[in-house]
Amino acid sequence: PYCSPISSSQLIVTEMMILAGEAIGKWQQLQLMQDDNESDGCAQLPNGLELPFRRQPAPDFKSRETETRQMNFLFDMNKRYPHAWYARRFFNKVAVSENPGPHFGMGLDCYVQWSSPIRRLTDLQVNVLSLFWGFAFLFLKAAEHVYNHMAVF
Repeated sequence: PYCSPISSSQLIVTEMMILAGEAIGKWQQLQLMQDDNESDGCAQLPNGLELPFRRQPAPDFKSRETETRQMNFLFDMNKRYPHAWYARRFFNKVAVSENPGPHFGMGLDCYVQWSSPIRRLTDLQVNVLSLFWGFAFLFLKAAEHVYNHMAVF
């Protein structure tokens, strides 16, 4: 009997982990853009986070014409699983960089792998940095609030 290789709950968890990786990458980009703008007189925490963005360039199909024809033949024959497996041969290696960039394999503008701190040291580092940055930001906002509401003697 055929069994589905992945449960629906496992698929949801996987998708949420990818969404979290994209979200923290976009958050980093947003923080960098806000650092470039004026602070409007508010307390601002400088963004010193250097996150390990995972980047994957698009494959080059033009340099491998014979294999591209074989892959397209599988697609035309409606052999979707062999086609997807064969397409993976064209993927480039993932590179880790401090600069955000697209991840072709996942179809994302930017991606930071940070959802498994127990298994990977870089994930733990990103978790700790983002947690520290969040607490420091909240502390600055609280201090600003207290300063703005102090009675003048």
